Amino acid sequence: MSEHRKLQKVGYSTLTVSIPRDFAKRAGLKPGDTVILKEESDGTLIIIPRTSTDRTNRITIALGGIDEALLQKVVKGCYALGFDRIEIAPREKADRNLLERCKDIVKRLRGLEIVEAETKIIIQSFIDPTKFPVDGLIKRLQLLVSQSLQNVNSSLEKVKIDTVKLNEVKRISYEVEDLYWLIIRQLLVALNK
Repeated sequence: MSEHRKLQKVGYSTLTVSIPRDFAKRAGLKPGDTVILKEESDGTLIIIPRTSTDRTNRITIALGGIDEALLQKVVKGCYALGFDRIEIAPREKADRNLLERCKDIVKRLRGLEIVEAETKIIIQSFIDPTKFPVDGLIKRLQLLVSQSLQNVNSSLEKVKIDTVKLNEVKRISYEVEDLYWLIIRQLLVALNK
């Protein structure tokens, strides 16, 4: 589709152009919606309907015969994508094993808590994105990795391997992974706003 439109001046320095009605209808756009304008290197301007603002911050995971590793990946993915409420709906009533698996997953993701565990398991995020600026998280991540490398080097320099320092490296690796998921979540949440 190619169509000519006239630019209109609004205020002192802003230029606007109208969007064709058929395009707006197909994209589900209405007055007040946000679109993304992307300038390409060749000078063309692309209009992308921003549909993520209509997305709710909750998701339901319907369990079939899902194994523990896959459940962990799915919950981590939902967390990283910024879902504030993750509902895990088993075929039957939530059993003790499923609850324990969810507890193990949740304790590794900052700000998540299990708020219900009867017919389904509901995991809720209580994290305030404004309290965790990404630059501070990356600095903390850098510090942890540096500390871990120092522990490894110091342990390997000795004739007898220092298991205390290597156990600290293991503990730090868990904290690094936790921070990684939090940073990914913060970046994706910021992109969707």
